[in-house]
Order: sequence, then C-alpha cells, then structure tokens
Amino acid sequence: MGLLDRALKAEDERDFIRRIPGTRQELTDFVKETKNVKEFLEKNPEKVEELYKIVNDTYDRYQKYLGGWTHKAHLAGKGIGYVADTWAFFTGDIFGAIGGKKLYALAQIPDKAYGLVYGLKTGNYIDALKNIAGGAIGALPGLTLADQGLNRIVRKRMLSEARTKFEKEAGIYKHWTSKMADYLKNVYTGVKDRTKNVFSPGYEPKPEPVPA
Repeated sequence: MGLLDRALKAEDERDFIRRIPGTRQELTDFVKETKNVKEFLEKNPEKVEELYKIVNDTYDRYQKYLGGWTHKAHLAGKGIGYVADTWAFFTGDIFGAIGGKKLYALAQIPDKAYGLVYGLKTGNYIDALKNIAGGAIGALPGLTLADQGLNRIVRKRMLSEARTKFEKEAGIYKHWTSKMADYLKNVYTGVKDRTKNVFSPGYEPKPEPVPA
C-alpha cells in the first residue's frame, strides 16, 4: 500500500504505520491473504464462500461500533493532545501542557463511555478496559499516542475474530504457542548438540596425559 493510498484510507494516525482493515472488503482481503488461509483456499477453493459468510457475519456484528461522532471526538481530542505534547517537548512547560491534556481528556469521554457499551453488548470486556486504560495513559504529558481509541480496538477484534473463526472451521487453527513453536523450529535449525560442554557441579577435570 502506497503512502498516498495509506493516507487516504487512514482512520487514525496509527494507520500510517500499520493499517487495520476497516471495511468489509478490506477485512475479506486481509483474511484471505493470511498465509495459512491462502494456502488452504488454494487447495480448497470451494471453501471461499464459507470465508465470505464468516467475514460478513463478523463485520455485521461490529460495524455499529466503527466511526461515528464518538470517534470524531476522539480524533479531535488526540489532535489537542499532540499539540500539548509538542508544547511540553519544545518548551519544557509541563504545567502549560496540562491545560491541553484536560481538553483531550474531556474529548475522550464519549469514546470511553461507548467502549463500555461495546464491552457489555459483545462480551469483549478486556477491549473496553484497554480503551479506558489507553485514555488514562494518554492524558499524561507526552503519551497521547498510547490511546488507540475504540475504533482501532474494534477493528483489531473484528480481524482476529473473523480469521480465527474461519481457521477453526477449516481445521487449520493453531494457538499462538504452537505458531511460536513452529517459528522457532524453523529458525533454530542445524544446531549442534553441546550437552558434552555442560559441566555439572561435581565436575572434576581429567588430568592431561603427560607426554613421554
């Protein structure tokens, strides 16, 4: 994705670094291009309709929590927060920055309140707590970036849920610990056995033979 395209599609400043799918089509494409899903669909092309159904159901579930005026208020508040952070950085005036941070915190109230509604209705309580914690940390001078906001948290949840549901349905799901084990197995190859080089506490070196 080019820089211009990334900028046009960005829903928050973090999307400039890593874009998280926010539309139905983006979600579908992202899940389809996941390595194990892509390999599975190449062998089982008839399963693509099943993928579409899972993605559509997941998107329909979370769509209502994306965007809206609460997200706009969140972004406006973050803009004020970044101005306060910049002021504190260049002037060293922490107390002056606190005024801007107060406005930032007020602008985040709708986003955090809606996050609680989201958590109660979907059961994703950890997401709601992350949103509140991000706002609390972001209110500190210099830490506005820590607040990712409900919109991004929901997009992450939507992506994770759609991908996991299809992987389980297709029988290719692996827990993250298994994925890490596979990764380490591929990284650490050709390692020699060094057990003979390990000394036990009772180790006594053998005397070197005296040359005749």
